[in-house]
Amino acid sequence: MIHPLRLVSRNPGVLRTRMLFAAVEIVYFMASDGRIYFSNNDGQTCVVTAGTKFELLATNNLGERITASPAISGNALIYRTDSNLYCIDAAAGR
Repeated sequence: MIHPLRLVSRNPGVLRTRMLFAAVEIVYFMASDGRIYFSNNDGQTCVVTAGTKFELLATNNLGERITASPAISGNALIYRTDSNLYCIDAAAGR
């Protein structure tokens, strides 16, 4: 299933931009430090800027199914997949 991500202005009904995001069933959303992270259960995560200008910052794929809601802890993103636990820490460059 393809889910649209829409950036809407404060003026009712004005659509600024749209991006399509492929997801099988579940999409997880997180926001931190001026960014919005959304992941699907196939292991793909997209990062966009939070604000009035749409900017896709990154697309990453863990290569396996995400099986729980991701979490933010300090500077780290934590993902649990079928067989691994990932801690992605931007401050440490990991």
